[in-house]
Amino acid sequence: MNRTNYSFSEKEIFTLLFRKKTCPYCGSSKLSRITVKKFKGKGKSVIESMNFSSQIDIYQGNFVYQCTKCKKKFSLQSIVDLNNSKDKKRSKANTFFVIQSIIMILIILSIGISSNNIYIIIIFIPSIIIYYYITLFFTNNN
Repeated sequence: MNRTNYSFSEKEIFTLLFRKKTCPYCGSSKLSRITVKKFKGKGKSVIESMNFSSQIDIYQGNFVYQCTKCKKKFSLQSIVDLNNSKDKKRSKANTFFVIQSIIMILIILSIGISSNNIYIIIIFIPSIIIYYYITLFFTNNN
């Protein structure tokens, strides 16, 4: 008998279960997953309810991905690193558009209040909010 132990970080588990996996070299999403097992030693397997114990081989398992397009192999951690760099770029772009939208809303409010024209506020603030969500959509799809 043998037992394979796996250890993952929280980001690796999230990527493994929920994120789209792409090749960090060519960007292809057609990947094959390979389980690599490394022998760690012998151990005891005990089933207490049956008073049974036996010697087992213990392995450390890791997932390695191979791109079907460029045939390069890489680990799950490299996919996590790629996703983290994309998330940082997106968050910087999103912060920029949030600040830009807030400034635009404040400018429109000040113009509308100073000229006592409610129609400026009614017309332009929804268009700024629509602009914000359109830019948010396009920055998240890159």
